[in-house]
Amino acid sequence: MIFSHYKRFLRFKPLVGIALFIVLIIGVSFLISNPFSDEDKTVAIILSPHAGDAYVGLGGLIDQKGSNVIVVDVFNGTDTGTTTPVIDSTNTSVQLVKLQYSERDGTPEEISISLSQDIQALISGNKDKIVSVYAPSYFTDDITPKEHAIVSEAFRNVASNYPDMNVQFYVYEDFPYINQFNLSSVVSVQRHIENTFDIRFTKVEIPLTKVPEGSESIRAYKQTRCGENPNRACEIVYKLER
Repeated sequence: MIFSHYKRFLRFKPLVGIALFIVLIIGVSFLISNPFSDEDKTVAIILSPHAGDAYVGLGGLIDQKGSNVIVVDVFNGTDTGTTTPVIDSTNTSVQLVKLQYSERDGTPEEISISLSQDIQALISGNKDKIVSVYAPSYFTDDITPKEHAIVSEAFRNVASNYPDMNVQFYVYEDFPYINQFNLSSVVSVQRHIENTFDIRFTKVEIPLTKVPEGSESIRAYKQTRCGENPNRACEIVYKLER
């Protein structure tokens, strides 16, 4: 009886070996294409005129992304009359880069050129990762504060002709200024951004698995950004198509 079972095992042994080999190949392929550390291979660089602007525009993305979020506080410490509260993120791994630009550093054009170089340096410093760069939307000089316009211009300088196609560029909705734009403009935000850059953009909804912490008004707004149903909470960005 034992001998007959042994002979049966020998008969199926090649099939068992083939099956194990297939499982091994599938496992290796999975680890290569879908590693558990995918999050570690990405980084979101969020340009923020002042620290709080990034959280107002992309607080949900920052909170739920996990590691590798860099918030670039461009005009940290300047007293220009703009008061944007810093909203604490529940994502404790957020990196805050303070560039400490000031209006005293030169003309808007000069600051924009210098900031463009800083953005490129941040991208280059993360060349081993899949980089996404986010910047606030520019509307008009009457609506958009000067510091926000400088950040937007620096972003446009980098994004418009960036050679690495693996780097993705996004424009996020800048609050509360987008509300003023929507009240005064007959064109959509997407069309306005496309006209400003003279490049096509795609509207992207980022679903939120949770509503960001912060003030009651921010939580209420996040819940309705993609509709009246709180279950459709999302943030909206516009992806530059190259």
